[in-house]
Amino acid sequence: MVSMIIFDRFLFAFTIGSHIILVSTSIGLIIIIAIAQFLSIRRNDKYYGNLAHRLTKVFAISFGVGTASGVVMAVELTMLFPGFMTLVSETGAVGLLYAEIFAFMLETFALVLYVYYSDAFKSKYSHWFCGVLIAVGTIMSAVFITMLNALMNTPNGFDLTAYEQTGVVTGVKPWAPFLTTSGPPEIAHVLSTTVFTGCMLIGAYFAYRYLRYHDPEERAMLGRGTRITFVVGIVTLIAAGLTGSNEMATLLQLQPLKYAVFDANTVPGSAFPERIFGTFVNGNWTGGIQIPGV
Repeated sequence: MVSMIIFDRFLFAFTIGSHIILVSTSIGLIIIIAIAQFLSIRRNDKYYGNLAHRLTKVFAISFGVGTASGVVMAVELTMLFPGFMTLVSETGAVGLLYAEIFAFMLETFALVLYVYYSDAFKSKYSHWFCGVLIAVGTIMSAVFITMLNALMNTPNGFDLTAYEQTGVVTGVKPWAPFLTTSGPPEIAHVLSTTVFTGCMLIGAYFAYRYLRYHDPEERAMLGRGTRITFVVGIVTLIAAGLTGSNEMATLLQLQPLKYAVFDANTVPGSAFPERIFGTFVNGNWTGGIQIPGV
């Protein structure tokens, strides 16, 4: 039984680890596409237009693969963790799943219109707005999934004390899970880091292609793509630092035990040193560098 539990955890960790890379890339792609198309219309620049057109094909493929991995993840949640999913279905948390499905459908419909009916739009800005809707749906999906994770950190929406005592769900508040205590800081950090990761992956590819290819037309397009990813990357990097600091402060306040586990602090107290490059063996730290009071 223990070995099966470990395998279940490993399998789900592998699936969600693969899925988050695809999601980060997709979010980064659609944001770059929307910016590139807007600049193409605004500046009448064909290179931005070519960039948006080429990346749209990549996004469509990434969307399909990401959807498939998301379906696998949903099946694993039901099959590997039925107790958790049963609890979700009995509480207001199930509303978050329905909201995520709505966001996914918005993204899907907008993508179909954007890719297959581009010639039907009389205004270029209307077509661009469809791309913005894809980005909105993609980001909303990430937000609702993060809300569910925040609910796991700071549960609400039902009588938690009664559930711990009796195992029966009572006092359900359907809308409460949409605003948990840990939700806002966690959402802010997830969005900033996800966009940063996606844009840097794509930006690295642009930079590599720019250095390898010598065709002026290709380099002009790649150079514009690199500038977009650089600007978005700098903005989201700063946001990631600020929201990450706030997230750790929130974690320290709301879940001090989890924070202590992260730092392997087995003895309660304050003003402990920060340990870097040390080894934690049999409940004790050895070696490494210690920074007092941090």
